[in-house]
Amino acid sequence: MGVHSVVIDIQQDEDKLFVFDCFDVEWSSDNTGVVTVQQDGNIKGISVGTATITAIIKGSDKIATCEVKVIDSGVVVDSPTGDANLY
Repeated sequence: MGVHSVVIDIQQDEDKLFVFDCFDVEWSSDNTGVVTVQQDGNIKGISVGTATITAIIKGSDKIATCEVKVIDSGVVVDSPTGDANLY
């Protein structure tokens, strides 16, 4: 089927990693503390780290995997101090 990877942000939802029209697919994450996967194939980043999402077409030997890396792209900016004028 294929192997690929994707990077998402914490709390980001991502649509299906693979499209399996007309198939009954079982989805799983090897690290649900980092990425969860719903049975419709949608994923969500939970915490920083890496997890492998696996999709198995039931009743076959067809398997697809995807490595998902979750990052925290949040940037903390201190509020300005002093007499500076901001435009």
